[in-house]
Amino acid sequence: MQVFFGSDSIWRRQKLQDETLPFRGGKIRFNHGSASFTPESEPALQSILLELQRDDSLVLLVKAYADSTEANAKQLSESRARFVVKSLVICRVL
Repeated sequence: MQVFFGSDSIWRRQKLQDETLPFRGGKIRFNHGSASFTPESEPALQSILLELQRDDSLVLLVKAYADSTEANAKQLSESRARFVVKSLVICRVL
């Protein structure tokens, strides 16, 4: 990994990672059995939106998961991923 000191772009990307990478840890949450976001997801979503608007060279990989207790978990996880993309499109980012 290369680190470039004094680069605002590197700092912003690190900040975005710190705020949103815990996707895996649950920064963006969905209502149980649904593809809709919980209100607690708003700060992470806003961070993603701002950075995508600021830096159009970023590439976004969207993954979403469903709990095994949720009906149709595979379809639900796909619906959640599509919902994330649709939300970004609506916000005119993608």
